[in-house]
Amino acid sequence: MADLEVAVVVGGGPGLGAAIARRLVTVGMRVAVARRDAAALTALLTSLGPNAKGYACDATDERAVSDLFVSVARDLGPPRLVLFNAGGFVRKGTLD
Repeated sequence: MADLEVAVVVGGGPGLGAAIARRLVTVGMRVAVARRDAAALTALLTSLGPNAKGYACDATDERAVSDLFVSVARDLGPPRLVLFNAGGFVRKGTLD
C-alpha cells in the first residue's frame, strides 16, 4: 500500500465528491475524503474499501485545513492530487 499515490478530496458529499473519490480509488490511489461532518462519510468509506480514509474538516477554517494535511501526510503519505469540491448550495441569480 505504501507505493500508492495519495489524493485528497475536500468536500466529500454524496454527489460529485463521492463520485470522484470512487474514481480515484478505482484507478489505484489512496484517498483521503474530508467533510465537515465526518460521520456522514461512513457509507461512502465502506463502499470505497481499505484505500480510503475519512477526515472531519471545515474548509472555511484555515487551521482545520492545515490540520487535515498534516493528518493525511501522517496517515497516508504526501498527497499527489488535491481536489477542492467543498461548497454549499446557494441559489442566486446568474449575475450574482
